[in-house]
Amino acid sequence: MQFPSQLFRRLRSLKTNEDGVISVELAVITPFFIFLILGAFEMANYQMLKGDVLHTVRTIGRQLSVGEMQTASANAAVNSELSSWSGVPVTGVVQTSTDITLTVSVPISSVPAFTFLDVFTGKAADASLTFRKE
Repeated sequence: MQFPSQLFRRLRSLKTNEDGVISVELAVITPFFIFLILGAFEMANYQMLKGDVLHTVRTIGRQLSVGEMQTASANAAVNSELSSWSGVPVTGVVQTSTDITLTVSVPISSVPAFTFLDVFTGKAADASLTFRKE
């Protein structure tokens, strides 16, 4: 009957031994932190893209409203402004006798920078502003 007593003694020593506990905790928590950090980068990219789209709408819309640019060349100007994102922007210009509305939408699926999260699938970074003709 010496075998069970040795087994119990060994189990008791393991119960009080805390070697490697931090390594196990780190191994469990690390994937969550990596996911959190990569998700933060993805959200930052999305916010930068939205900011660039809004800046483009403001710049080109202003040029359209003061007559520095024609409606026909607005699409090429938007593509040029947003070329750093490698996306495919969709541009719409609605012109009335007093106003010009410029709408730009960049589908997230066309931008290769968004590869980590599928949260943005089917979404777009878009902006629309109406300018009074001057």
